[in-house]
Amino acid sequence: MFPDFAAESNRIFHGECNTCRERETTGSTVELQQSLCPFCCHLRVRHLLFCVKSIDHDDTHKQWAVEIRLGFLSELIDRAGAGCHLCGLVVSVINVSISLNNRADVEKPDTEILAAVLDLYSGNPDLSVRLLDKNGNRTPFYGDFRSTLEDSSTGVSEVTGFRSKVPYAGPVVRWENVKKLLHHCFCTSPLHSDCQKYPRGLEPPPRGFRLIDVDNMKLAQITTCVPFVALSYVWGKVSDDILKCTASNVKSLETDGSLRNSQIPVAISDAVDVCKRLGQRYLWADRLCIIQDDNNNIQDQLNVMGAIYSAADFVLTLVSGTSMNDRIPGMKAHRVPVVYERTVKVDGLVLETNLPNLEQTIQMSKWASRGWTYQENYLATRKLYMTSLQLIYQCSLGEVYEDLSLTYLSDEEFSDDEGFGDWDWSRPSAHPTINTFAGILPIIRRSSNNLREYISHISRYNTRSLTLLSDIHNAIQGIGTALYGKLGLFNHGLPLHDFDQALLWYPKPSSMKQEHPVDPPRLRISSSPNTILPSWSWSSIEGNIGHPILGNPDHFLGSVIHCAQILGNHTIKQIDYNDSERMRVEDPFQNPSARSWSPANKSFQIHMAIAVAEGCIELDNRLEPKFWTKSTFRNAEAGFVERWPTYAKFRAESSINGKCRGLDILRGLTIYPTMIAVQVQVASFGIGMHAEHTDSHNLYTVQCEKDLEIRNKAGQCIGMLMASPLLSAENSSLPDSEFEFIGVSLGAGPWSRYGFQCLGLDIHNTDMDLYRQIRGNLEKVKHLDITFWDLDENPLVPVPVMNVMLIERRGQARRRVSVGWILLTHWTRAERVFETIILE
Repeated sequence: MFPDFAAESNRIFHGECNTCRERETTGSTVELQQSLCPFCCHLRVRHLLFCVKSIDHDDTHKQWAVEIRLGFLSELIDRAGAGCHLCGLVVSVINVSISLNNRADVEKPDTEILAAVLDLYSGNPDLSVRLLDKNGNRTPFYGDFRSTLEDSSTGVSEVTGFRSKVPYAGPVVRWENVKKLLHHCFCTSPLHSDCQKYPRGLEPPPRGFRLIDVDNMKLAQITTCVPFVALSYVWGKVSDDILKCTASNVKSLETDGSLRNSQIPVAISDAVDVCKRLGQRYLWADRLCIIQDDNNNIQDQLNVMGAIYSAADFVLTLVSGTSMNDRIPGMKAHRVPVVYERTVKVDGLVLETNLPNLEQTIQMSKWASRGWTYQENYLATRKLYMTSLQLIYQCSLGEVYEDLSLTYLSDEEFSDDEGFGDWDWSRPSAHPTINTFAGILPIIRRSSNNLREYISHISRYNTRSLTLLSDIHNAIQGIGTALYGKLGLFNHGLPLHDFDQALLWYPKPSSMKQEHPVDPPRLRISSSPNTILPSWSWSSIEGNIGHPILGNPDHFLGSVIHCAQILGNHTIKQIDYNDSERMRVEDPFQNPSARSWSPANKSFQIHMAIAVAEGCIELDNRLEPKFWTKSTFRNAEAGFVERWPTYAKFRAESSINGKCRGLDILRGLTIYPTMIAVQVQVASFGIGMHAEHTDSHNLYTVQCEKDLEIRNKAGQCIGMLMASPLLSAENSSLPDSEFEFIGVSLGAGPWSRYGFQCLGLDIHNTDMDLYRQIRGNLEKVKHLDITFWDLDENPLVPVPVMNVMLIERRGQARRRVSVGWILLTHWTRAERVFETIILE
């Protein structure tokens, strides 16, 4: 419950209500007792949904949320059997949720329902039903239904009967309707003009590219651009006897009819039949189209995985399956006739269940929990989702639900192209036209900040599971390639293009307000001695991933670290960032709208110049110490913008730029392919538990308290360290000794809105009036020494910070523990040395 709602809960649940009292005098109590069990009658559902707002003293429209535990599923089944309409509705919704994806991993007698979550939003209440396992943890099973007053003007009073039924889509798919739909999307309908811009095939095909020729039932090596269908499915645990492509059988599989009598996986066999029904000759399925024991062929296909899924005519997505031996519902296997109560009338309410939409169907599936299926879903431009309940087609225009559309369209509507072209795509009004879960297609788009897009995908992908942990980087490579547009530019999941920035990822704890919370981040332990997950890569952590640029895309100002890959022969290869495409920030003094609200210095030049003058970066031509105190930031910035018009120009002048090429790696060091060498500045600071600086109503207090303070020798808080499983596992009691930090890059201000509050300032660093806020707190800002000041006593805004990494010694190497930020003013006052260290 929300805090203010909890204080009123007793009165809301048990207090008198004039509206409810008036209904009681009309005899509705008898009806209520006949249709509800004592437990549901006690809930006063109508009162909670439609009367609560009138209790609020100031009569404002506030949003309320309350969770009510309905009891064990067995108890609800008993109450429904005794005639309770609400319990019956809830049970039917749950049963559909569990059976939708043929999942039997819920022990009904021990499964407790998370209380129906009643969310009141301005008189438009929806009720959600969720399940808890026997340990009290959320399961992926849930359903929802909408409530409306029977006597309202919405027309629901015309609903006849208490238990109307929803006919399911049918035992088999009407493939002719689907074929007509695809034809309009691919070729003829002007509504699908965006869809028709997508490629249909790979031009040119990659080396060793193979497809299943469904006409001749063989593997075909493809050398020209041909349309094909790609298959997305769950491998699961299968016998080694199930056919797969290997170096020893690939030639025999390329002969006519070779697949006809082979023991190919059931899902692939059904997918072949789907292609035949839809007039598609070629099918791509990784188990048969990639030589599973040929590393060169595997790598060639991985390099173009993004292109394969985006260039397919559509991706046939088996949402319902839990292994490759599961049949495709609606093909040879008839779908289970899922029919459940659609409408129940109780206490003057009409409660109407909603069939699961695409987002809900996907989230409840085993398919959605697997690592490989993430990029398959996001890279596809058209998708044909096969669920236990129905078929759903999605393209850039929207979604078509089989139960609401394709099943019931008359033959006349499919008689010719013109008739179907006029079909109203908004017809399935019970579901969203555009699926917000997947976003507006195409999903993968290159942007001015590809790293930000990449990290956002990594955060979602990193909560999924893989059968083989060695696949963790390969299973997301397609998205990285689609974003960066080049091949082979990743080192253990970090793009070399933005390697210095990518190092700043951190484990992100689940938010209390997150709708579908996941387990807290934890260390990912490899069970294979051949799979090493470096501490500096996000793959070493299982769970959501955060990054400072997610909250502030313009955070990065410039790098102070130089990295190199260590090769097996004790030589190194420097990681050269592509400076020509690095961030360029507009000079705010040339932008009248920006100048009107804040004389902030948002270009990287003045910040990097100060870092050089303070000895954070070695430059061939050193700058005069404290040069900004003899001028103004505005005048100094103009000179540096002319000197370094791009970040590449600045890097070219830095003598540290070439140092990694001459690193002398210690000969006694055992080399692993996960090691990198970094030329950095090292300093030591203290760490302490973070004291609460804000009141309890601040939204960021909870997250803030999970982090740690970075302190100078005087014990002053000068920065923040993000929470980490390594910290909690190995530093449960923090010693008084100092910790080793390395400087990574310069950033524009603390990482998040609560950053200044951690320092003891009531300032929000994302607000446009940041400059005015700082000017309004001059004495405190100067006392805390958070920024630099020029000749005219103007503060440098945004406040510069050093993005840092906490490391620990591991013999001759170091291991990353966590990352955070330190005010640049305090980093420059610490004792610092330049070192070459090895990160593993």
